[in-house]
Order: sequence, then structure tokens, then C-alpha cells
Amino acid sequence: MHQSVILFSIAYILMCIFQEMSIKIFLVYGIVTENYKKENIPGVMGIVLIMVTIITVRIVKSIKMIETINIVSCVLACSVMGIVGLIDDLFGNKYVKGFNGHLRQLLKGYLTTGGLKAIAGAIISFSIAIQISTSNWDVLINLLLILFTTNIINLLDTQPGRAIKGFILFSLLLLLYSPLLSIHYIVLGALLAYISIDLKAKGMLGDVGANFIGMVLGISIAMTITNIAIRIVILFVMFTLNLISERISFSKVIENTSILRVLDKLGRQ
Repeated sequence: MHQSVILFSIAYILMCIFQEMSIKIFLVYGIVTENYKKENIPGVMGIVLIMVTIITVRIVKSIKMIETINIVSCVLACSVMGIVGLIDDLFGNKYVKGFNGHLRQLLKGYLTTGGLKAIAGAIISFSIAIQISTSNWDVLINLLLILFTTNIINLLDTQPGRAIKGFILFSLLLLLYSPLLSIHYIVLGALLAYISIDLKAKGMLGDVGANFIGMVLGISIAMTITNIAIRIVILFVMFTLNLISERISFSKVIENTSILRVLDKLGRQ
């Protein structure tokens, strides 16, 4: 327990230090995105999250407070997924929406940044699934679980704080079943330091951040839940949510559900 608190605390402190400096740098160099209030704010704060995670892992690894098996691969995989999201943040076509939209463009011979995210996500998820699985069926389940979970968090990133709240909620549910991975505690610490900036619409995680935390959550679920039946149930839920998102807006569902609406607006200005 004390180890998870230390991981959480180091990441929290580092995020507090780096996020304010990063906001100033992004504003000076014009790395901004227009928020819902038509204000230009840093839109790729997920870069800071990745940086803090890597630094924290390096610190705790040097004092042997973190598991070494798989941790480097997890950090690398999630970071690469975040960088692919950064490409979408900076160069993405915002008029092509949903998996079907990107797939249609791909069939026409045009690779969108969203299509690139899907392809990269599948390859990265597969590489991790092979490493952590014990059978071919296990590889398939973990591959799809990581892929769909990553996309769900990305789909939630449409309003201030929503993706972070989704990540925290799923993390708490997972924590009821088993301890989290070290990288998971680190990301939670960094996110809790950052969330007020997101809720005040002073910065956005961007796809770089949403993809990163989504893959952290997916890998954590795949690695900590050893009961294959439970993982299949979670996979079914994630797949269903992804399928529904192609037809129904999550924003409309949240707005029309009282408890979700209250949670969604909690802390937002």
C-alpha cells in the first residue's frame, strides 16, 4: 500500500511542477486549440502527462520500487499510442468522424489520422497482448480489450474533465477487484494534479493524453484481471459501448441521464 502512495505522490508533485511551465510554453509558441468558450488554450497537455509518467518510472525504478517485468513495454506502448494521438491533434481531419468514417476513407485509398490511430492501436495492442498472454485465445481477448478500452476513453474526451473522470471511475472499479499496476497509480497521481486545469477549460489532454490513459487502463485491466470469464464480460461491455458510439452520442446519453449528468458537470466551470 505504501508503495502505491509513493508512486502516486511523486507523479502528483511532478505534474504540479511541470504543468504550469508547459502551459506557458505552449501559449508562447502558439500550440493551442480553441475550446468550447472560443478561447485558445493548450490542447496537447497529454504530452506533459507522458513526460511525468516516464520521469516517475525512471525515479522509482532506480530505487527498485516498481516491477520491472513488462513495465518498460507498457510505458513504451502507451507513449507511442499517445504520440499517434498527437499526430491527430496537430494534423487531423476533424470532418471525418467515427470508425466507419475512417474505414470508408481507407477503402478509398486515403489514410486519415484517425485511421492511422486505429491501425497503430491494433499493432501496439497486439504486441502487448502477445507479451502478457498465455494462449492464443488469451491474446485475442487481451488485444481487443486493450483496443476497445483505449477507444472508449478517447470517445469520452469531448468535454472538460470527462475522459479523466471516466478513467478514474473505471480505475476505482478495477481497484475493487485487485491492486493496480504501478504505471496506473502513477497516471492517477498525475491526473489528479492536472484535473482542475481541464475542468476549468484552461488546458486539454488532447488525443495524445486520451490515447495514453486509455491504453494504460486497457493494459491494466488485461494484466490484473486473471479470471478470463470476467475479462470476457468487460470486453463485451467495451465492445458494446464502441458499437453504440457509432450510432448514439455519448454526450446525449450523459445529458439525458441524471446521475451521469451530475458526475459530468462536477467541478466544471
